[in-house]
Amino acid sequence: MKKIAILSVILIWIFFISELKAQTPEIDSLENLLVQHIKNDTAKVNLLNKTADKLYRNQQNKSLQYLQESQELAESLLYKKGISESLHIKGKCYWKKEDYPAAIEYTQKGLKIFKEIDDKQGIAKAYNNIGFYSEIQGNYEEALKCHQKSLETEKELGSKQGIAQSLNNIGNIYKNQGNYPQSLEYHQQSLKIKKEINDKIGTAYSLNNIGNIFREQASYSQALEYHQKSLKIKKEIGEKQGIANSLNNIGE
Repeated sequence: MKKIAILSVILIWIFFISELKAQTPEIDSLENLLVQHIKNDTAKVNLLNKTADKLYRNQQNKSLQYLQESQELAESLLYKKGISESLHIKGKCYWKKEDYPAAIEYTQKGLKIFKEIDDKQGIAKAYNNIGFYSEIQGNYEEALKCHQKSLETEKELGSKQGIAQSLNNIGNIYKNQGNYPQSLEYHQQSLKIKKEINDKIGTAYSLNNIGNIFREQASYSQALEYHQKSLKIKKEIGEKQGIANSLNNIGE
């Protein structure tokens, strides 16, 4: 058991290092563009926000510095889209800092402006993130409400990818509440859409989620079937972290 725990930590660390290395060239490129962009205009606001969004996972303080600059510039330009995006990314920074009340506060501020400018994509992602942050804190009622609003907005946009993700998120909340029949229903709906749009990685993770639901109910043969299907897809697309996760689930 101890060896498995150590192996899991090593796999997570390898994934973290590879993700960080992959991001570095893109971040360097964006920062070079910022140095070259002298004019204080909406394009600079967008560039600052994009750079901050690439940094928030691993360098929250640096990301927040860019966001402070982008928000001040956007406010001076009366550029509401830029302000809302800056606030939204600030929420993600504070999520990574594990300051969930601050994450929700900034995302809600961003949501308010997204609504003012009728930015439905912004509205959908803001509700999605508030739902996620609420779920982390165990506030399932608020999380469910937010993910349902995100689902409604994704349906208005006609985004199958977004609909599938919202269905998945609602399914996860019902699972956490121990409502397995409802959870299974939402995950199956999500799986159906992911197959329709040929989202292989999404399909693999939906299969994984359904396998976990069956495992929670001690339906081990069905759980094994779904985890093996998930593993097969992950091997086909070379998703190493996912492969490790599926092997662990099958082992359990």
